[in-house]
Amino acid sequence: MIRPTTGGIRSDAAGSGYFRAPRGNKLHNGVDYSCYANEPVSAPMYGKIVRIAKPYRDGRWLGVLIRNSLYEGKLFYFDPYHDRVGSYVQSGEVIGYAQSISKKYPGQGMTDHVHWQIQDMDGVFIDPETLMD
Repeated sequence: MIRPTTGGIRSDAAGSGYFRAPRGNKLHNGVDYSCYANEPVSAPMYGKIVRIAKPYRDGRWLGVLIRNSLYEGKLFYFDPYHDRVGSYVQSGEVIGYAQSISKKYPGQGMTDHVHWQIQDMDGVFIDPETLMD
């Protein structure tokens, strides 16, 4: 696996983007990789883009669900190529462009980022950083 953007793990006034970082009364189930708006976003792993993912009810913020024989991953806060749904992608292949998620949280000092979370086939969340090439 690879990082979906060129940036490192987000850490800013709004919080930490590390796996299992505190999020109120729960823990962060993925990793937030810093980026800039409209930066190309790459598929972090090989797999099939199963569907478009919408992490918020407003439908403005998008992502994808990618699945292979070992893992299911959700990548959020980017505008995916909708015509890729149902097709297989290679790790590193550009699959869309980053959105400016900081606009959803104005005044909080949040860095634009994409969120990558992975679960094994038993539904257990895994730190994506432990699977990087």
